[in-house]
Amino acid sequence: MNPPNSASKYAEARNALLCVVIVAAAMLIIRPFADIGYGDDTAYAQVALVLARTGHLVYNGWESAFLVLHAYWGALFIRLFGFSFVALRLSTVPFALGAVGLCRLLVRRAGLAPRTSFLVSLLFGLSTLFLPVAVSYMTDVPAVFFMLASLYSFVRVEELSGTTKAYFWLALGVASGFAGGTGRQVVWLVPLIVLPYLAWVRRRDKSLSLLATLAWFLVLGGVFYTTRWFNQQLYVVFQPPVFSEVKLLLKKPFWAVNVTARLGLMLLLMILPAAVPLLLRAWLNTWRGSRRRQIFVAVLLLFLLAAIGLHPSLASIPWVGSTLNWEGINGSTPLPDRPIVLVRPVRV
Repeated sequence: MNPPNSASKYAEARNALLCVVIVAAAMLIIRPFADIGYGDDTAYAQVALVLARTGHLVYNGWESAFLVLHAYWGALFIRLFGFSFVALRLSTVPFALGAVGLCRLLVRRAGLAPRTSFLVSLLFGLSTLFLPVAVSYMTDVPAVFFMLASLYSFVRVEELSGTTKAYFWLALGVASGFAGGTGRQVVWLVPLIVLPYLAWVRRRDKSLSLLATLAWFLVLGGVFYTTRWFNQQLYVVFQPPVFSEVKLLLKKPFWAVNVTARLGLMLLLMILPAAVPLLLRAWLNTWRGSRRRQIFVAVLLLFLLAAIGLHPSLASIPWVGSTLNWEGINGSTPLPDRPIVLVRPVRV
């Protein structure tokens, strides 16, 4: 999709703002004002509190996330409003609302129609995966924000290639991608993956391609240095070297397929009310399509049904494994003779 022209910019901004307002209203309905931690809030809050009081970043043995940017942001709110879980929780709200707005901008540039992009943005902002942690001091939502900010910046680089504005967006994409990764490392995937692609697709713009390549090496060096620094701190969960996940993928490809299938089913079930009409439409298109396409889809569905029926843990999603799975409550540590709650017919 081409970038929106000046005539439609107002409508695009209005629709993005409307998505943000709806998600903000949902946050108020939740009433996240109880002064109590949620999830990892307590451990992360302690790091921010010690930082605000002493000026030193001290871990407590709970963290696998680096928390650098996250802790300094939380310490700023503690300095401004005093320590409370409510203050730390509200510090995440700007990232949550910003992520919703960025989602809207990105899906429009991906080619979705205004109505469809509105639906996708609300599915994202109001999902049961996003909304609970959007009003917590967890690192998930700020990480999503920085991933989307970095990705959007790189999209703008591609659109503005050949102009001086492209260099500004390139710097912004690199800065947001790396800074966000100091809070939660998964953000680093955006610059590490997109920068080589950007350098290749815009290789005719030699200066931009060279800068994208240099930026990739700069980010990679920063990732190595930050990971090494983190592992030298006291009371941290050791983090393996960069690209260790790639090695694991090559050693255990079936494990990666299993995890990917679980995530796919989880996301499908999380947006099931919106996914059902889309699946029905896809079914009609398949029925009217070629014989080869019909056979392929039929085999895929049979394989999926067999996997769910034979492998019970595959049907545990979308439940959290440490809380509720196919063996029942706290099923990850099953008791002797614990009955299987989700029997095979129910799973199918």
